[in-house]
Order: sequence, then structure tokens, then C-alpha cells
Amino acid sequence: MQLPPDYCAFITTYRPIYLQYAKVRLKCEATSQLAVADALGKLAAKWPLALSSPNLPAAAWSILTGHLGASGQPDDPLRSLLSDQQADVVILRHRLGLGIRDVAHIMGLSQPMIIGQLRQARKLLQHLAITR
Repeated sequence: MQLPPDYCAFITTYRPIYLQYAKVRLKCEATSQLAVADALGKLAAKWPLALSSPNLPAAAWSILTGHLGASGQPDDPLRSLLSDQQADVVILRHRLGLGIRDVAHIMGLSQPMIIGQLRQARKLLQHLAITR
């Protein structure tokens, strides 16, 4: 089966960061590669629907994160302290060193939303550090 050129362009752009993100969450290179390949396979199967969605990056991010969460692998400890979205923003921004614009683009969110999630995460983590 030949994949659509727009899908190939999408995965060429997003696969490297998806792999880095998965490695942070799953802590294993091989498991991360398999999980990302499976998630991108699910995206390929849903490509026409994802492509017609109002926000393709958000649709793809949802498939990726849903697949990683359902993998049964131990997850990043941040996910037990923060909301899933806050944890993802912190991982992309602080562990992978991406800029606000890039984080917003990858997750399919607005830059103000990313900034707000970072502020909320910082406040919660500071509160937890003080109360422990």
C-alpha cells in the first residue's frame, strides 16, 4: 500500500520529536520505537479523517499519547503529579528543550494555552515541593 504524500511529509516532520517524547515517557528506546511506529500506523489508517479534522497536529498528538498511555509500560512520574496535558507540556518544553511555539505546534494548541499549562504545572509542583 502506498502512503499518501501528505502523510509521508507529516511523519517526516513529526516522527523524530514523537520518538524523543516517547523515550522520555517510556524510558526504553526499543519500546519507544515500537510504540511510535504503532501510533503512526493508527494515524495512517485514520489519515483521511485526521486530515479533515480542524486540527491535524492535535488529532495526531491524541493518537500518539493515547497509544503510549495504553502501552502498559511504566510512565514518566510527572504524569502522576500533573494532568496529562500539563505533563506533556513540561516534557516537551523542559525535558526536550523545545520553544513555546514548537510545543504548541506539536500538540496542536495555542501558545497562550501552553504558557498557561506551564504556569499551572509550576505552581502545582512548587506547592508539592513545599508540602512534602
